[in-house]
Amino acid sequence: MPPCPSLPVPGDSTGIGGTGSPTGCDLAKFSVHKTINDVDGIVTSFILQMTSTIEDHPTALGIRDASTHCLASLVFLVWDILISYEAEVEHIWPKPRTSAFKWLYLYLRYFNLLVQIWNQIAVSHLTNGEDHASLCGAWYIYAAVVSQVSVSAVEVILAIRIFALFNKSYRIACLLAFVLTAEMLTMAVNNCYTIPKIRPSEACIVAELPEQVLGYSSVLLITQSVLVGLMIFKHTTVLRSGWGRTPLVSVLVRDGSVVYIIVLVFAVALIASSKLQDKRTIAMFLSVGFWGVSVSSVAGCRLIINTQKLVPAAAQRKRPRSEVAIFTSEIDVTYHVA
Repeated sequence: MPPCPSLPVPGDSTGIGGTGSPTGCDLAKFSVHKTINDVDGIVTSFILQMTSTIEDHPTALGIRDASTHCLASLVFLVWDILISYEAEVEHIWPKPRTSAFKWLYLYLRYFNLLVQIWNQIAVSHLTNGEDHASLCGAWYIYAAVVSQVSVSAVEVILAIRIFALFNKSYRIACLLAFVLTAEMLTMAVNNCYTIPKIRPSEACIVAELPEQVLGYSSVLLITQSVLVGLMIFKHTTVLRSGWGRTPLVSVLVRDGSVVYIIVLVFAVALIASSKLQDKRTIAMFLSVGFWGVSVSSVAGCRLIINTQKLVPAAAQRKRPRSEVAIFTSEIDVTYHVA
């Protein structure tokens, strides 16, 4: 059987190649090339159409971004649990059941993990293409409560550290209790006023945000500013006593400053979400809730572990005319002035 002629020659109007009448082999080649070109055109058109649909539809884009951040925040939390597990076993598990830090750690670590796992299920259900507008109110309340409780748990840890730095001062305890209580009450009122104003889409994941969400970031920044301000003030005043540069005090100030920076970043994200109101920042607002749960867990647990690592060494450090005594494995700082 003679071989088939060569492939089509560029410029040949017949698209078959060669001269003379086309053979059966020529026709077969022409049919295959035409079919491939047609399929390639259909696939390219489909991809361009899908890309254009996603990019031009805020809801689709918000669902995609929110789902991605939801999964990424879970992965980040699991990663931190794995790399800090050894320190947890060493410093948290031996603590007595009456330890407040132990229960705060377990709550932030494992309850928030359950929350993130539930978020994966909830988001996949809310984005399955059905109309879930009736569930949006419950979803927003759930997200607000979980986020606030996680943030408050971290703030309680910071408050305990500040209380210890101020030698268990009754006035400082009252000030800290007032600040944290005022924040929680303000947040509750703000949520009651804000959530009914949110106009969701059929998926509950993307919503038009009211400007009242700015109140959340403002109150959060005020609370964190008070906590960090007290910590820095005490740090500067104890430098003269000789123990302001000890590892314990340095860790307390460093960790508090890091938490403040993290809160500042989240506050900026909330403000941008409220002001810009475009499809990218709407997704960013939703991602703040997912990441907030994971970051609160990581920050709170790191605050506890970092302090517990220094407790044995700090308990043995003594200074003339004053002494830093650390009782048990909690931060229980007292002065004994000669």
